[in-house]
Parts: sequence; C-alpha cells; structure tokens
Amino acid sequence: NLYRPEHDWGMSPATGCFMTLQPHGENKTLFTLKWQNPLDISRTHSVLWNAASRLLQVGLQFVFVPIYISLLGPASYGLVVLSATLMAVFAFLDHMTSSAVTREFGMYNGNPDRSSDMWKLLTALEKFSLLVALIIAVCAPFLGFYFTQHWTKTDGLDEATLWTALALIGGMLAAQCLNILYAAGLLGLQRQKLLSVIRVFWTPAYYGIGAVLLLTVERNVIVLFAWQIAAFLILAAVTRWILWQTMPAIPQGQHSSYRVITEMGRFGAGSLIMVLSGAAVSQIDKFMVASIAQPVQFAAYGLALSIVMQAMTLASGPFATAMYPHFSKLLADKNETVLRHSYHRWTQVTVMVSVLLGGALFLLGPLLIDLWLGTSSVLAPDVKRLMPIVIIAWVINGAITAPVMLIMASGTLHLIYALNFVIVGLAIVFLPLALARWGFEAGPYYWLLVNLAYCFIMVPLLHRSILKSALPRWLGLDVMLPLGIGELVFYNAGHLVPADASSVYVVLHAALSVSVCAVALIIVLAQARQQLLESLQFLRGSILTGKR
Repeated sequence: NLYRPEHDWGMSPATGCFMTLQPHGENKTLFTLKWQNPLDISRTHSVLWNAASRLLQVGLQFVFVPIYISLLGPASYGLVVLSATLMAVFAFLDHMTSSAVTREFGMYNGNPDRSSDMWKLLTALEKFSLLVALIIAVCAPFLGFYFTQHWTKTDGLDEATLWTALALIGGMLAAQCLNILYAAGLLGLQRQKLLSVIRVFWTPAYYGIGAVLLLTVERNVIVLFAWQIAAFLILAAVTRWILWQTMPAIPQGQHSSYRVITEMGRFGAGSLIMVLSGAAVSQIDKFMVASIAQPVQFAAYGLALSIVMQAMTLASGPFATAMYPHFSKLLADKNETVLRHSYHRWTQVTVMVSVLLGGALFLLGPLLIDLWLGTSSVLAPDVKRLMPIVIIAWVINGAITAPVMLIMASGTLHLIYALNFVIVGLAIVFLPLALARWGFEAGPYYWLLVNLAYCFIMVPLLHRSILKSALPRWLGLDVMLPLGIGELVFYNAGHLVPADASSVYVVLHAALSVSVCAVALIIVLAQARQQLLESLQFLRGSILTGKR
C-alpha cells in the first residue's frame, strides 16, 4: 500500500505528531515533534530530501565527468556539453506544462472536489507531451544536419559522427519531455521523497552504465548517447507508474470536463512565453561561444558553467522545489501572513546556503579542478579562470529563488518574460561584440549582468503587487547583508592563501573561512537561524525514530 492514495502520511497540526493514515481510518503515531512549527515541517522534509538527491547527482557528475573526458577526449566531450546545453534549453521549453501541473496540483492537493480535474489535466498534458516528443524525434535528424553544416566547428570530429550525435540528442530530448511532466506531478502532490528515491537509484545507473559501455563496447560518444536515450525512457516509465499510483482517487459520481484545461490556458500561454524567453536568455551565450570557439574552449566554458551550476543548485534547487507548490497553496488560501513569513524565512535560508557554498567553491575551486581533471589537463586553466565570476553570478541567482517562485505561484509571469525580452535584445547587440573583443571569457560576465538585472529590476516590480511592504526587508536584511558579509569574508580569505600553499593548508583555510562566515550569518539572520535549528531537530527526530 506504499503508493496507494488511501495510505498517506502527514502531520497533525494539533499535536505535532507524524502519523500514518491507515486504510481503515486509524492513525498510528510515528514520532512526536513538539518543537516543530506545523507550517514549516513539510517544507523542511521536502527540502532535505530534495537536497539529498541533488547532492548525489552532483557528486556522481563530479566523479564521472573526468572519466568521460578520459574515455572520449576533449573534442568528443564537447558534444556531451552541447547535449547538456540542448537539454537545458528543452527543460525551459517543457516548463510550460510542468509548471502548470505543479502549480495546479499544489493549489488543489488534498481537495477531493478537484480530484477528477487533476486527472483530466494530467492525461491531457500527457497526450500533448507525447505529441511534442514525437515531433522532436522526427525533426532532430534534419535539424542536426543543418547544425552540422552551418553552425558548429568540427575540428577533431567527422561530420557523420556529429550528425548522428545530434540526432540521438533529439531522442534524449523526446524522452526528457515525459520525465519532466511526471516529475512535476509528484512535486505538486508534495511527493518529493518519492521522486528523490527514484533519482537515487536511477542516477548511479545513468552515469555508471554509460562509463561501462564506453569501456566494454566502444569509446564513442554515439554509444553513450544511445544508452542515455534508453535510461531516460526507463526513468519515464517508472516515474509515470509511481505517479499514477500516487494520484488521489476520484470520488464516486464526480465528473470533470476540459474546463480545468481552459482555466489554466492563460497561465500556460504565459509560461510558454516565459520559458521561450528564458531559454534564449540562459543559452544564447553558449550558442554564440560555440560559434566562435574551438571545441576544447567550448568544453572548458561549458564545464565551468556546469560545475558551478550543479554545485550551486544544491543551495537553491531543493528550496525552489519545495517553495513553488507551497506558495501556490498559500496564495490560493489567501493566507498572506504565513506567505510573508515563509517568503522571508526561505529567502534568508537560501541566501545563507548560497553564500557559504559559493565561498567554499571559490576557495577550493582551483584545488578541486586540479585533483578532478589533473594538473596536465588542457581544460583546467580555462575552467579555473572562468569560475570566480560564474560563482558570483550563481550566488545572486540563489538570492532570487523565493521571488521567482512567488511570481510563478501568483501567475504574474509577465514580470519575468518582459525582462527576458529586454535582455535577449541587448545580448543580440552587445554579446557578439564582447565575444569578439574578449573571446569566450566574456561569457561569465553576461551571466553576472543577467542575474543582477533579475535582482534589481524584476524583484522590485514583483513587490509592487504582491507583499508590497516586503521589498526593503528582502533587499536589505535578507539579501544585501548576507551577500556583503560573504564578500568581506571570502574575498579577504582568498588573498591570504600563499601561492605555494599545500592542499592541506588550502582545505583547512577554506573550512575556517566558511565557519567564520557561517557564524556571522547565523547571528544576523534570525529566520535562517530558526530554520537551521528546526532542521537539525528534524534530523535528530528522524534518527531517533530509526533507532527505535
């Protein structure tokens, strides 16, 4: 009965106990958490599970990327970077359906009157996703041929290999289309734990089997891409089955029409515009760099972005995943008091974790790159040179996590895509000039400017209509103060490391710097301090329950 709708777990607001609701209606207490705020327990639980699965994914990527580079060579690994870029673009494109599912399920989760509507929405969007996947799979070979002939440089790679690789990337995009939809359903139902468990088993197989095939079959990027298509299809099948088992039962006699589809039409259209513009903003630099750089340079640029992005999403990703359906529910219930409290609390937590993680990466990055890629790697010097600016950009990106989730939950998507249009227009004019003047090293500065624009233009516009008095506190206490403390600590710490310092010295120095910054942030950020204590108590309660 683990995944059946009638067997669920939750928290009793009156007693502060975790309970399981058995099929016959009886409650069984798992453990008591008298210290816990009932408003935040589900968020704490979701964030911790999200963080665990993301940590595994990032850790495995750091382990297997050097293996892939060694087996494929830098030029062929550039195709892997290109596939990741295209996958990121498509993730934005598919956000139209996934964000709608997460929002709608978050708003009506637990409302039996909307069970039939939720099923209708999911089945309709599944048909749409299947159609999109089919179109992508059919068009990918033709687009790949054009891309091979007119866009990328093929030094070190024959055109046939490049074309086949691009066609297979299309197959991965088609499979990913379904994965994103089913994952969104589980997120909207607040089943982050189930989704995390799926990813914990799938991610090692995804990376490990790919490496084994390269070693045993052929050291060819085509073999790797073929396996990745199969892996994404397996993940889609498993996730779909679990989602179907988790969906709420439809009460007898309840019916639905396509009214629920038309209700979300405006939000879906706004999401489509937002994700198209967002895809352009986030990927235009990569396509321009690919057109002017050699494959090795493009691989270094993509690797620097990927390393920082994967590490920093450990700070923002788990919180964003938990906040989006939570904010949707609070807005639907018109509970502004709790919304304001959650908004400031999770902003402080996200910024604190982003600053600490970004600072640690800034101090340890060069050492980790040398250990990871090897001091003789042709990629290492460029990666280390690009990382500091990318880190700053992603720390700022972490600071705007809560505002972006609030915009998504409220449906005011024009605040994002209007700014995206302006950024894309400016990028089309000025980014080629910057790349021609400074080469691919101009790319990270583009990322920094984009995130500054989001922080100082988009967020103030948000607070003109939602949580109107929240901007001064958000900008001053929640964001600027911790960013200033982090800049002061880590900038000075970086200058205190001797050029000939040993690895042990660098690690100990970084640990001390992070500890000093953490103490300072815990002192000044009251909401983050409270959430940290509650999370530690939550983990302690879980461990004690496991022992019992």
